[in-house]
Amino acid sequence: MTLPREIVGQFIDATVNDHAAAERLLAKYPGLRTATWLGDECVLNFLVIERFLAGIEFCLKHGFDANFRDDDCGTTPLHYACVLNYPEIAEALLDAGADVSAACGALGAPLATAVQSGNAALVDLLLTHGADPNYESVFGESVFDAWPVGAETELATVLEKHQVRR
Repeated sequence: MTLPREIVGQFIDATVNDHAAAERLLAKYPGLRTATWLGDECVLNFLVIERFLAGIEFCLKHGFDANFRDDDCGTTPLHYACVLNYPEIAEALLDAGADVSAACGALGAPLATAVQSGNAALVDLLLTHGADPNYESVFGESVFDAWPVGAETELATVLEKHQVRR
């Protein structure tokens, strides 16, 4: 069943500003856990994209799937957190059981997107949670083939900490 955009929008606002209202909406419309919003992303992915940590934490506490894939590519909330350089959100998702190795056709593994963004703290977080440093893209490239200029030193330090060879 598709929920009206108005209900989904009210729920998104409530997850950020009024948890009691969000709980009432979720009780009335359990389909909110898989509902989509503006760009056809699920509610949880939308909250990640917009960096609404309070809403994300509410959803995770109320049974939203931290590994929900909402498009043909298989993008997860953790992919969005890594692409957008949101380590605090990635940590919340990982703590809620997000799959650190979930591959997505266009983006690859979350570790690949974190390396491409040059965010050493995010790479460290993913490796700490068991990300596979030997992951290769569908093109046979290592996640470390796409280091951004200027991030080499910080990324090399993280790899050394985790005893990973480039």
